[in-house]
Amino acid sequence: MIGKSQDTCMKKSIFLLLALNLFFITAFVIITWKNIYFADSKAISIANHTLNVLLELSVLNAALLVAGSLYWRSAKVVLVSIFSIYFLIFIAQAASIGISGSPLVLAALYNINEIALLINRQTLTAGLLTAALFFLLLYFLAHNVFPGKLAIIYLCVLAIAYPLALKYKHSNAFERYTEQAEQHQYSSPASPFRNFFTVAKLYLLERETDDVNQPSQEDLEVADRFNLAVNPDSYYPFLKKRIYDQELETTTPKALDKPNVIVFFVESLSARLLGSYGNSYEGLTPNIDAFAQSSTVVSGYYNHTTPTMPSLFGQHCSLYPLITGKQMKGKNNLIAKLGTKCYPQFFREAGYETIYFSHTKPGKWHMSQNLKLWGYEKRYFWQNLLNSFLGKEKLGLDFSGVSDHQMMRSITEFMKKHTREKPFLLGVSTIETHVGFKLSKDGIKYAEGKNSVLNMTHSFDHAFGLFWKYFKHSKYAHNTVIVLTGDHAPYKSREYVEVAGKNWKTSVFDEMSLIIYDPVHLLPNAKYINATSVDLAPTILQLANINPIQENAFLGRALFDSRPFDAAFGISPYPDYKVFFRTGKRLVNEVPSRIRNKADRKTILSLHRILKYSEYLRNRGRLYPAYD
Repeated sequence: MIGKSQDTCMKKSIFLLLALNLFFITAFVIITWKNIYFADSKAISIANHTLNVLLELSVLNAALLVAGSLYWRSAKVVLVSIFSIYFLIFIAQAASIGISGSPLVLAALYNINEIALLINRQTLTAGLLTAALFFLLLYFLAHNVFPGKLAIIYLCVLAIAYPLALKYKHSNAFERYTEQAEQHQYSSPASPFRNFFTVAKLYLLERETDDVNQPSQEDLEVADRFNLAVNPDSYYPFLKKRIYDQELETTTPKALDKPNVIVFFVESLSARLLGSYGNSYEGLTPNIDAFAQSSTVVSGYYNHTTPTMPSLFGQHCSLYPLITGKQMKGKNNLIAKLGTKCYPQFFREAGYETIYFSHTKPGKWHMSQNLKLWGYEKRYFWQNLLNSFLGKEKLGLDFSGVSDHQMMRSITEFMKKHTREKPFLLGVSTIETHVGFKLSKDGIKYAEGKNSVLNMTHSFDHAFGLFWKYFKHSKYAHNTVIVLTGDHAPYKSREYVEVAGKNWKTSVFDEMSLIIYDPVHLLPNAKYINATSVDLAPTILQLANINPIQENAFLGRALFDSRPFDAAFGISPYPDYKVFFRTGKRLVNEVPSRIRNKADRKTILSLHRILKYSEYLRNRGRLYPAYD
């Protein structure tokens, strides 16, 4: 029989549990209601999130009540300890939602270098004061010196005060940053603790280092089926003697040997957004569609990885980088010791001037350092572009850099001023079509402007039209190759889901735009092929007539070469993202752990081992012989 003191203790414990439950649910609902980004309707999403919080708290409640009934003297100690841990996780998730609109996700850990933007008097005061008051309350309750009714009032006030404090925490600089922040990290319905646990597990899992063994015969057979040439008996197993096999037929016998080349890496430019690929939104991309009529439209071309920095690395160097953006910067930059040659380096050796225009600042993801490693002699960033070509006008995107219109005007001004006799390779990165961004000051809305993805796509098209209008009547129209493609496929967002079409599969892999204007060669108007953006580097060298008989460690194959096997694949460095492979018309696009077909699982595992093997060799200087 339970004694009176034990019964009183149990009642107080239950009372405290209810009060704590009320605190967490109230605070979570208030924070998410105004701040979180959802793919579903707000009401459904809030209900799903709240239900998961209730389920999580129910499990905690049950565990604590059982512990209390068996060890009633220790009930409050257990309760205080567990809820202290839970509160620390909760406050971290609540702060993340209040700041970025999403619970803590894996990508947030890769941007930890931006933490200084969050450390200010407002954030420190809100967080530390809330934590101090919460733990003080737990201490008083554990020692029976805080009246029960007052405890509930106290927790309710705290539950409301904390999200209100978060609302006013931003410094002006961080507000501008978050306005243009990556908002594609949509939160699936889950409790704060579950989200935190999943992210922590993935982050630690990514840091595990597996032994890299020489590929098995089965692995080599899979590599061969996906057009990867591997010679395990060589000291340089991925080294090839030719960049491409087929020299393209020229328009005239006197066609230029060294055409200028411009490559546009447009942020998230999916094929399904363009009229030339069948998009049904009338007048969405009229300028790109006009450009496509004079060009080759490549279909069946997918991104080989994601996000931007690994994608750009892979497209320039024809590698599948199994490293994330956070590993491509700073003192421990994993590509600082490149270990191979990228296509701009081949251009430089062929006598080209190599230039890159980037929308961002040079230190972002150490872009300047990485672009130099890839072979770009001259690198223009936001301030350089404004000062050199736009009369020192203000940034169109504030914290994120130059707008797409500013970028295109910079390119046309550069081309008007360019007088050097050397042919040039110009790489261009834009940003305004990033999922979640708002229109720049000079942006152009589509129709009534109800969908941000359509607005951004239409605005980029308008900006590209400025360049194309100048180009087609310029001195460059007959001696310059233009490649228009994306850095990777778009991420999921509510706005993108609305316009992507019924056949879109939620994934970071999708068919990419690739449109090639080539006045030098006889190319078809359209080309269908199973390929990925890892094939871009040898293709650009093929279009520029660069000497093909050169050693290289490209994993991709030029798009205008014959392909022994009709297959392609893509793998992301993020462990929780999907992979894809396509053979003929068959497509597998899934998270590796959810692939049920044994043969498909074996295929993905073999491809992953091959890529780990290539990364292992690159880090040891065994992809390509050392050169000055």
